[in-house]
Amino acid sequence: MQRKINWLHFTDLHYGQDSQNILWPKIKKELFKDLEFIKSEIGKIDIVFFSGDLTQSGKKEEFDELTALLKELWSHFATLGSEPYLVAIPGNHDLTRPDRTKAAAKVLISYQSDEEFKTLFWDTIDKKSEYIELINQCFKNFTDWYKNVDLPKLPMKDGILPGDFSIDTELNEIQLKIVGLNTAFLELSSGDFLGKLAIHPRQLIQLTSQSPLDWIENSDLSILMTHHDPSWYDEQTNQYYNNDINPAPTFYNHLCGHLHKANSSRSGLIGSESRRIQLAPSLFGLKKYNNDLDRIHGYFAGSFEIIEDMLYEKFYPRIGQLNYGGNYRIVQDSGFDLHYKPYIQLNQLLHKTSDQSTIIPSNEINSGNVLKERDTNILDLEANAEGDKNLNKIPKINYPELSQHKHIRIVEQQNFIDQLTNKQIAWLITDWGLDEQGFIGSILCKLHPIDQRDGFILDCEDIISEKELLSAFEEQFGMLLQNFCNLTSTLTNSLLVLNYLDANLYLGNAAYYRFMQLVQSIVDFCPQMKIIIVARKAPSNLLQNEFIKLSALDISEIRAYTKSHPSATNDFQKSDNLLKVEEITSGLPKHIDRLIENLKVVSFEELIETEKYITYETVNVEQIPKSLRQAIASLLDSTDKTKNRSLDLLKVLTILANGETIGNLTRFFGVKPIYIENANLLEKLSLIDVITTTKLISTINGQQSQQIKILKVPRQIRDYVTTLITDSEKDEIVKAGCDLYFGNKWRTGVIRNIYGSLFTSSKFLNVDNCHLITNSLMANAVKNNDDFEIERAANLSIKFCSLLYEHGDYRNAIRTSEEIYNWLKSTDFNQLKAANAGLYGKALRMTSQRDKSTEILKEALLIENAHISNNDKNSILAVLGYSAISNKNNEKAIEYAKEIEKTALPKSTSSLQAKYILTRATLSGDKLISRLKKLENEARKADATVLRNNILLSLADLETDSNDEEKRLNKIIESKDDEYNVIRAVIRKSLKLIETNKPFNVEELNLVNIAYSYLYSQRLEGLFNECHKVLWSYCIRGDRYSDLLNLFKHSSLVWRISDDLTNEKRYFLELLELPENKLKQIDPIPINLANIEYYKRRKLEFGSTN
Repeated sequence: MQRKINWLHFTDLHYGQDSQNILWPKIKKELFKDLEFIKSEIGKIDIVFFSGDLTQSGKKEEFDELTALLKELWSHFATLGSEPYLVAIPGNHDLTRPDRTKAAAKVLISYQSDEEFKTLFWDTIDKKSEYIELINQCFKNFTDWYKNVDLPKLPMKDGILPGDFSIDTELNEIQLKIVGLNTAFLELSSGDFLGKLAIHPRQLIQLTSQSPLDWIENSDLSILMTHHDPSWYDEQTNQYYNNDINPAPTFYNHLCGHLHKANSSRSGLIGSESRRIQLAPSLFGLKKYNNDLDRIHGYFAGSFEIIEDMLYEKFYPRIGQLNYGGNYRIVQDSGFDLHYKPYIQLNQLLHKTSDQSTIIPSNEINSGNVLKERDTNILDLEANAEGDKNLNKIPKINYPELSQHKHIRIVEQQNFIDQLTNKQIAWLITDWGLDEQGFIGSILCKLHPIDQRDGFILDCEDIISEKELLSAFEEQFGMLLQNFCNLTSTLTNSLLVLNYLDANLYLGNAAYYRFMQLVQSIVDFCPQMKIIIVARKAPSNLLQNEFIKLSALDISEIRAYTKSHPSATNDFQKSDNLLKVEEITSGLPKHIDRLIENLKVVSFEELIETEKYITYETVNVEQIPKSLRQAIASLLDSTDKTKNRSLDLLKVLTILANGETIGNLTRFFGVKPIYIENANLLEKLSLIDVITTTKLISTINGQQSQQIKILKVPRQIRDYVTTLITDSEKDEIVKAGCDLYFGNKWRTGVIRNIYGSLFTSSKFLNVDNCHLITNSLMANAVKNNDDFEIERAANLSIKFCSLLYEHGDYRNAIRTSEEIYNWLKSTDFNQLKAANAGLYGKALRMTSQRDKSTEILKEALLIENAHISNNDKNSILAVLGYSAISNKNNEKAIEYAKEIEKTALPKSTSSLQAKYILTRATLSGDKLISRLKKLENEARKADATVLRNNILLSLADLETDSNDEEKRLNKIIESKDDEYNVIRAVIRKSLKLIETNKPFNVEELNLVNIAYSYLYSQRLEGLFNECHKVLWSYCIRGDRYSDLLNLFKHSSLVWRISDDLTNEKRYFLELLELPENKLKQIDPIPINLANIEYYKRRKLEFGSTN
């Protein structure tokens, strides 16, 4: 049986208060719905803890009505397969206040001012005094109700005050002990009782057979319940609480309520055990401030699970939140650091008995024996003076202060500094090539300056046990750990780096706690020391905000890195060049540095060209972290089928460097299927990243975006794995990749269309891998000097480029055709050269690179013996003519049009294109409009859709009547076959709606949304900015703040790539002007939390540049 208890923590229902009959039904509906979510997360509920104020004034009729409400709640539990136990403690609203004229009442009300009575009260607490009788009477309605209510309850022992209880039971094979203490018995009148309430050890002693510690220690899990938290106790009671009732770690958790605010905290002295206090939000709280009603709704949920000697807790904070429609929903409380999950994971070693306080054996490491004197007298001042000299022999840190690192990873730097400052200990998760040295160097120059002579580094790469770790101090530092701590404890600002920590030291709960106990003991002993732990894999015990993980640089960070690099040239600041640098280096600083160094002796163009000849056979394996080599060796050296297939998957994803979905790779090797478990194993070994992406950036009609999970091998791992792939293996993977992307007839020159329409859903294939496949085919053919294979690879690439161009994927068309353009330069395949150059030039024009486009297209026409058909020649001339018109070079446009007319058939598309170019170049005003209308009719009859739509767009530009303009745009939108011009038309129409403040057409807004995804990938800047403007306006109009942040995040990246910070800053400032409460109302689902995090990052980064 699973040793697990699932629980809810309710408090402060205040049943019977004004307005509850009106407001509670809505909250109840949301609560019931949310309990279904909780059940789906943790399973059936075992216990409901209720920490007081179940009613508003403790009246019998309120308790009667409360019973009906709880019966309904328990009926709902039954539908969820649960029958939980109710465990309740009274609050200050669960008593009926006495007649203040009674003598006993007067004395109790004056409790805090009468020291003599305090002593008397507790000394005679177990006798039936008039004071106890009065308190019993005040809480009679509660105690009668709790005794008689027909709901499941655990066997309990009553205490000396009404509502006091203890429970000692076994539930789901967990020995559970619960104590409830009445903290409300002094609230017999109105007034402020902060710091004036009392509880006493006698209450606990009576409930626990006169021996509280023995009673509690003989349990797996112990819980304390009160209505008030310790901030409400008087000074003497707090001393009792800290020393006698709940000295850490007597109770695992202290559950309370009363404040109507959510909180869960730990407290304790540094280096000592801590106590936990869980203050639940009010289930139904109403307070008036200046006649305004403040509504608070929420609760906590969770689970306790025991596996061997570890207690695992999942903690779900839930809170009521007002949505845009004015209704309350219960959602995860983002006031807690949840980090993309609805719960917080808490793990703790079990405490059983006083002589077995942790699971760590007494002969192993703990903070009590690590720094204990062994062979040396640490009080010997002479020995210590000699030891100071020995510090000079210890390996010192050497982290250079580099300008290029100061301007990247700004948020990570700030978070890391915060962790070092607040906790003295910080985890840095990194990998080969990510340059943690530069990162740490930037950190150290921003902290209070640390003299690198007082910074020490311990190489932990070969250490796999605690014993070896302790020995490493002796071997590398020449002294015991305790002597090192003794000598460094007086340094005012020191640093210890545990470098490249082996995962065996901290993976697994017991190992992690033992290791952290050692680290904590060092900082306890050396209060001015900071410790940096560098590792490849983050401990599973840490939340996402408790470590810093370095990633490859994105394009905007590559720009910042190269801009501040003292040796980098301006070549790196051009957007197109940045894209090439990102593709070649994958954003790894070590590869960027290599490019910068090589640029000293070659031009940028030569550098990029030579990169495709670089192999990874010269990778220095000794430079690769041992942990990475061991992870891959565990696959290489295994005979296990699962590990063998996982290695196959790793090699495939290394060649398909842009990543792919597991679904597309399942039958990659035919009879050797790849399964999900193979991907899971690679992820556990930190050999792949799982990247979640979507086809659309947001939703319009409530339809969720299609989520796609791409498996990708990080560049630093690919560099190493590539050295392990044989030529025959690579050839097999490349050809299987051709089958995947182009179909199994690619060898005969027939390829399949892997594109669907922009406006319909289709199977996802990562097209970004296709140019890697074609480039590999070509590289291998050239390497082998095999003309047949060169021709076949070039034909495949050109057909693929043609497909890319036809479907508007101009960026991939440019990337692929540019590679083939360079490969074919030194060959005699002139026909292929011309065909490829034609596609290359056309794609360049579509991305507004008109000058280079013109150069390449002219070159295509001049290639000898290219045998270009008239249709292909006229197609190139038409593009040249369009570019000439855009450049206002009408004479040249006329020249190209007349050249087309020499060979174009009458009424053909080429003939109509020539007429269109001549019309644009020679006419204006009414004559131009008249001629364009005639041409539009001819294009329609000739079924020349693209040309017709271009003409309609030209007419729309010239229209003065907005209705006529809209009609022409509608004709384009209705055509659907010409996706690029449909996008242009729908954006233009939407911009007009913004100008006239008219509502958006939902269908067309969906097209704009899809268009944004397309333009985002293609980075067609003019259209992209217009599309962004449309969606931004739509989000602002509809108060769609979550979509607004999502939109800003995506657009921000495009603007940063193109160095358009003006646009980014403009929209960022608009976000800043939004009311703060609007952002707080955003539903805290993972994608929204990620977008909020990005917004905060940019806020910090903008601040750093001001």
